Amino acid sequence: MMSKTPQVRIIAGRLRGRLIKFPNHVAIRPTPQRVRETLFNWLMHEIRDAVCLDAFAGSGALGFEALSRGAKQVYAVERNPTLLKALKENAVCLNLSSWQGSVGDFLTQNFFSNYFNVVFLDPPFKQNLLLPALQHLLDEHLLAKEHRVYFEVEKNFDLSQLPTCWVVLKNQGAGQVRYGLLQHTGDELMV
Repeated sequence: MMSKTPQVRIIAGRLRGRLIKFPNHVAIRPTPQRVRETLFNWLMHEIRDAVCLDAFAGSGALGFEALSRGAKQVYAVERNPTLLKALKENAVCLNLSSWQGSVGDFLTQNFFSNYFNVVFLDPPFKQNLLLPALQHLLDEHLLAKEHRVYFEVEKNFDLSQLPTCWVVLKNQGAGQVRYGLLQHTGDELMV
């Protein structure tokens, strides 16, 4: 029996209803529709014309959803070559740039001239990647002055681990996931 190709549906915007397909033999957990609905309700006023980073892109659901809702540009970072290939195939007509490598490698390349208004950080669980990714954003001065950073972690993640320079603007749980929005309070951000 042939296994069904995993897919998620873009839920709103100009690409509403379009399917994003990804390989079924790669272990990823796309952000559930209910969580994406909540997230993009939170970002309703920030997403139009935003430059976004979808780090740990996986299926690309967050980046594609951002483009559908009016983001100017989305950079997707995925180090798994099979997932990167699927991202590129899904992105042919969507103006989604892809990069293969670790998030840290991507963020230190500085090959682009934009700063990020919205960053999606949904790292693989149980690998302690959220805090280093947040630090890379700061070290490389990649956040626009007006920015939001979405995070998605294990439900039992202790938010008190976040450095005090990060303010938790929104925070919810769904199933085994804790997610929310962060903003950095420092002066070293770009305009």
